[in-house]
Amino acid sequence: MDDPSQDDGQPQTQDAFAGPPPEDEPHQMQEVFAAAKPESTARIAASGRPGGPGGPIRPGGPPGGPIAAPQPVPLPAPQAPLSPEALGTQLPIQLGIKAGQQASVPPEFPLAQFQGAFAGNGFNLIFRPRPNNDTTPFPIPPAADSSTDNVLELNLTTEQLTFGRTIGKIPNRGLNLNNQADIFLGGLPYLQTVQDVTNPVTGRGDRANPVDIHFEPGMWLNVPATTSPDNKASVVRMASIPHGTTINAQAFSPPQAQTTLGGEAKGPTFAVLDTTPFPIGVMTNRLNGVFQSMDAAQTNRPRIPQNLQTYVF
Repeated sequence: MDDPSQDDGQPQTQDAFAGPPPEDEPHQMQEVFAAAKPESTARIAASGRPGGPGGPIRPGGPPGGPIAAPQPVPLPAPQAPLSPEALGTQLPIQLGIKAGQQASVPPEFPLAQFQGAFAGNGFNLIFRPRPNNDTTPFPIPPAADSSTDNVLELNLTTEQLTFGRTIGKIPNRGLNLNNQADIFLGGLPYLQTVQDVTNPVTGRGDRANPVDIHFEPGMWLNVPATTSPDNKASVVRMASIPHGTTINAQAFSPPQAQTTLGGEAKGPTFAVLDTTPFPIGVMTNRLNGVFQSMDAAQTNRPRIPQNLQTYVF
């Protein structure tokens, strides 16, 4: 209800009930509905005592009397966007990180290791679509026999990965039809950002003005084992990237090691990978020689960067 001391010349809303109801009939709160137009008005719903004598109580008169005429309702003042300083406070709160608050219980293994903030260097390789009216500024015009539907882009990157606090128990209701029990998922939110720091002059990741190339909010979840269907415990990565793309990647939970957090006490091992494309589902049939842009010696191909001499050592 508006504060009557703040008189701005607009009619003020009023409580709309004629006296308190009997003690055995709790009073029902009135609802105010405002129409979505500049001359916003409100109709105050009649407060009723279902089944009581005389029918519903109507504002402005005794039971059965006329309903009050619509009363104007002041529109709320627009809220200004948060300042950059305030934004620095809001994001940690949204991620559940609050100053002075005791750390929440982390999710179970294997997500127990996903705590805090991480940053490092990386490498990105992607074949991106190439339209007929391609405006990519190639220093050397691609040869006529080059691929016309893709551009190979290579990026030296810096990356940041921040995990929020656990989001608590997430009820996942079972179906009686399949004799399923309720289960509770658990997990945490995360935010991943990536910048291109490629410097074609030095061939290193020391670009003076990094360019944002990836923004990915999402969640990691633990899914407990179930009997209907008969599945082992699993983990899920739910991600969203600004291309109209969402990802739901799920795999069985790995075995737990006898360490503090349950993982192996060493860094990850990355095997040597062959990035040569292959037909869908046929990994052994590499398309060698099909994409000339994958030949580092050829500088007149649709590739960014075209000259890789400073990068090869």
